[in-house]
Amino acid sequence: MLKAIQKLFSTQLHSEDSKTGQQQLDLAAAALLTEVMIADHDISEQELIQLKQLLLNEYSIAAEQVDELVQLAIQEVDESNDVYQFTKLINDHYEYADKCKLIQSLWHLAYADAVLDKYEEYTIRKICELIYVSHGDFIQAKMAVKNARNH
Repeated sequence: MLKAIQKLFSTQLHSEDSKTGQQQLDLAAAALLTEVMIADHDISEQELIQLKQLLLNEYSIAAEQVDELVQLAIQEVDESNDVYQFTKLINDHYEYADKCKLIQSLWHLAYADAVLDKYEEYTIRKICELIYVSHGDFIQAKMAVKNARNH
């Protein structure tokens, strides 16, 4: 993952303070969402808006963390990828239905600019494999989001 984002999350994911387990999981989900947003190296305004909405509404990320995360993603777009620490947290704590909901959020972000890039799809596919979401559920989430955007 992006080094600066890893640093941000590693301090918050492994802190001994008042962070709850749910907040740590929300941060891991936020990291995966950010990874999809930067996958095509073209961060649109629509993607930024969608990312912020997902982080604020679905994953309870504080507004100040959302802005910091987005800025780090923009600055570090060309860094190498390593999502294992985040997918491990998801695997350890999410039920299968929660994983499918996360995949649907990833698709919402990928379709935010109305253009599905092959790198965005690849990134979602890779995350699906790492969190053990079936190919059928990967396709079902993709089609659900795509159909919802067309209506």
